[in-house]
Amino acid sequence: MIIREIFLFLQLVFSSSWVEPNVKINIPKEILESEKTFDRVELAKRIAAARKAEKESNQAIGSQLSWEGLVAPMPGRHPVQDMFSTDTDELDMENQDQLVDQLPDIKRFVHIDLAAGRPSVEYLKEVFALLKEIGASGIFLEWEQTFPYGAEISFLSNPDRSYSRTELDEIIKNAKENKLEIIPLVDVCTNAEFATKHKPELKISPTCFMDFHPLNESTTKFVKSLLSEILQANPLSSWIHIGCGLFKSISRNLLAKEIHARNTTTTAVYLDYIEDVGKTIKMLAPNVRALVWDDTLRNINNEVLIAHKAPDYFDVVIKNERFGGYLDARATLKLLNAHGKIFEGIWIATSFKCGQDVLDPLPDIKRNAAQAEELFQAARNAPEYANIIGFVLTGKSRYTHFAAMCSLLPISLPSLVTSYKTTTRGAFTTSVLWESSRTLGFQGQIPTINRPRPQAVIPGNFPGSEIWRSTLLLENVKGKIHSFLEGPNYNSFFNKHLVKTGRVSYYRLETIAKELKSLKTEMKNVKDTLVVELLKIYNDHVVNEWIVEQIQKEEKQLVEKTSATSIYLEKMKKEL
Repeated sequence: MIIREIFLFLQLVFSSSWVEPNVKINIPKEILESEKTFDRVELAKRIAAARKAEKESNQAIGSQLSWEGLVAPMPGRHPVQDMFSTDTDELDMENQDQLVDQLPDIKRFVHIDLAAGRPSVEYLKEVFALLKEIGASGIFLEWEQTFPYGAEISFLSNPDRSYSRTELDEIIKNAKENKLEIIPLVDVCTNAEFATKHKPELKISPTCFMDFHPLNESTTKFVKSLLSEILQANPLSSWIHIGCGLFKSISRNLLAKEIHARNTTTTAVYLDYIEDVGKTIKMLAPNVRALVWDDTLRNINNEVLIAHKAPDYFDVVIKNERFGGYLDARATLKLLNAHGKIFEGIWIATSFKCGQDVLDPLPDIKRNAAQAEELFQAARNAPEYANIIGFVLTGKSRYTHFAAMCSLLPISLPSLVTSYKTTTRGAFTTSVLWESSRTLGFQGQIPTINRPRPQAVIPGNFPGSEIWRSTLLLENVKGKIHSFLEGPNYNSFFNKHLVKTGRVSYYRLETIAKELKSLKTEMKNVKDTLVVELLKIYNDHVVNEWIVEQIQKEEKQLVEKTSATSIYLEKMKKEL
């Protein structure tokens, strides 16, 4: 009996080596309609892997993560913070050198967006030196119109805002000297306004300018020229980020007629487009791998995604922030599990700059560090097959080409360093804040609460620290102005109803006029100092734009209110 069972087992094992497997799978509709050739057995393996990844992803959502249950969370506190605060919060600022990188195998890159608020080359050198000091692996450089394009696409460059070819070479050389790998970022899907405003044929429609037309031959030709120039300027780069987040035109069905006419689907159009871009990159630079945001990919069925050829050409970058909110560790971990068996490499990105309010000049340090903490915990609990290559700290200079500027780079460095330290230490704690403060030359802790104003201003010593200090002083003055004009001081003693009924106190109005004059003088002094510091790093165009966005509103209010009080005071003097 035992011999018979052994014989049957051996027959089963060895028969598999010469018998063609009878694969029974349902081929996804998108694959069949794409009219692509595929190996049925290979496709079965890919789809099986996708189903397994999906199953593991769903199981992770209901399981307990490594940091949960270690300590009983206190009311109002995050479990991650509780776990770390029991140890590291006891360390004083003299013990920070004892802290080490908790995930040393993961690279850490910083995204520097040069599309708006373009700093000088000399300032970028100072920032690169700081990044080297904190241990960064490299930088994602997003150029947009600041790149010195030539040949067929020279129309993209703006003489007043673009770097010269000499400056470009100097930036790349200095990054190399600081041992920072450059990964260029050029969006070939969305955020296309900088190009479509020059070339209408690249648009989806006359009013849809935010995306490149994925089914247009003009787009294919333009994108090839764009990638060719960027890749030639960065011969040492191992990756290139091609953007491709949310294709707004596709999600809003603006291409529905064309898609229907071609007998295809929106998913197939998107995947085919980024696959073609991936092929172009391989042709131009065989050793460079493309990266894409996962915004759209996370909503595509895993079986369709893994059966498609596109994942052979690129890795994904998971955004843990979207529409002003951010993904917690559990949601990010789900994406890591889902993408882990589909893509060769995964990156995770978190913001250190713009928040929910685009015009807010001061990044929310606590919020950004909390995001970085969630990113760390997701990576720490990720399965082995999820090959996490690196973290990316993103720093948008503006949300779209037609939007106002976000926080300037010098003002964002305290947030950048604090978030960076959080990704190495594992949590945003008092000791991490002390370590970041020392790195940036603060005598005390970096202030993490921006509102309400005014607040005490603690000077630092880092690239652009005077701009940071002047901006805080400016926010203090703006806080005083809003408090005075919108609070009881002004409205309680000088408003339209009191003027109409003749119940304005000369004494009160004189006091109001003196306060307005004082605020006006303080605003001018702070503004003049800030402009001087800004001009050391930025050109006139950037400085003028920043002043308009950040100061003009309050200046206008002061002028109008001062004029109104002066006129009424003169009237009252004549009547006395």
